Amino acid sequence: MKKVAILGLLVGALAACSETPPTSAPIAMRPSEASASSLGGGPIPNSYIVVYTDNVQDVDGESKDIAVKTGGKVKYTYKSALKGMAI
Repeated sequence: MKKVAILGLLVGALAACSETPPTSAPIAMRPSEASASSLGGGPIPNSYIVVYTDNVQDVDGESKDIAVKTGGKVKYTYKSALKGMAI
C-alpha cells in the first residue's frame, strides 16, 4: 500500500512540473464587440466630469464653488482614485 501511495505522489509531482497546461486552464476571453454607443452610452448633454490636480485639498469646497459659478449642480465628488466631480 505504501508503494501505491508513493507512486501516486510521484505521478502527481511530475504532473505538476509538466509544461503542458491542465485541461482546466483559463481560456482568454475576447473583449465584447459591443461599443459604448451601442449600449446606450455616449455623451450626456450638459453633464461633465471635472478632474482636479493633486494639490486640491478641499474637493467638496472646490466643487461647490464651480457649481455656483456655472449654475450647475454637483452630482458626485471623487476623492480616492482621482480628485474631481461630476456636474
